[in-house]
This record gives sequence, structure tokens and C-alpha cells, in this order.
Amino acid sequence: SAGLMVPRDAVIVRADGAHVFRVGKGDLAERIAVRVGNGDSQRVEVTGTLKAGDRVVVRGGERLRQGQPVKVAAGAGSKAAAASAAPKG
Repeated sequence: SAGLMVPRDAVIVRADGAHVFRVGKGDLAERIAVRVGNGDSQRVEVTGTLKAGDRVVVRGGERLRQGQPVKVAAGAGSKAAAASAAPKG
């Protein structure tokens, strides 16, 4: 599947692999396993079941658990960001 670009801070790497937390229905955290690809200092490509436009947790994800409520901050410095399609090539 095609990769998506997410903020580097959204990716949590553990001994059992990398994951991100998607903000799911009812603003609940959903742990999504990802494979990490290329990136830059700000964003990194991931592949998994994440879809373009999914909101991912950028701050505090290392303390989150599956199904935990997520408070989405509005405006600058938002704690959620949308995944976007990775550039081709």
C-alpha cells in the first residue's frame, strides 16, 4: 500500500515495532501499527492501515492507551495532525 506522511513526533517506536495513535470515533485513541519509511526532520512516511486524512496524535502519544479518550486541541500547536499522501518518486 502507498505510504502516508505523518509528523515524525506522531510515530512511537517500541521493541515490538512502531505505531501511531489515530483519533477514532468518539475521539478515542486507536493504536495503529505502522512500518516507517523515508522522511525528513519534520515528517516521515509510514505504511499500515492509516488512511489519508486520518487524524494522528502528535503529542502525548507515548502515554496513550488503546480506547483512551483524546482531547483534540484547536489552533496552532494542535495535538492532532492529518496524515497526507507521500510524494511519488
